[in-house]
Amino acid sequence: KEIAEAVLEIFLKNYEASWKRLYMSTRQTDKKISILMDAVNTVLVENAYEHNISVDVAESPVFSEAKESLKVKIQKRKQYRDRQRRLKKSREE
Repeated sequence: KEIAEAVLEIFLKNYEASWKRLYMSTRQTDKKISILMDAVNTVLVENAYEHNISVDVAESPVFSEAKESLKVKIQKRKQYRDRQRRLKKSREE
């Protein structure tokens, strides 16, 4: 029990902020996926679509654009995070 508590204490000391961000991000993603599933289901039901077309077979241009947009957004976040780390490191020196 003492070892587990010590490990948890070290983990929280080093990763608590990252863990909280990951947890919140996951919760937000779950909410957004649920909303999107409801929206897509509504479109499918209202338009009486009866068949599924796999993205592997034929991808909509909307999905292609969305993927590219997401890549750009992720790159910008990584650049921002790297910039913040460099600034923090330079302040510590």
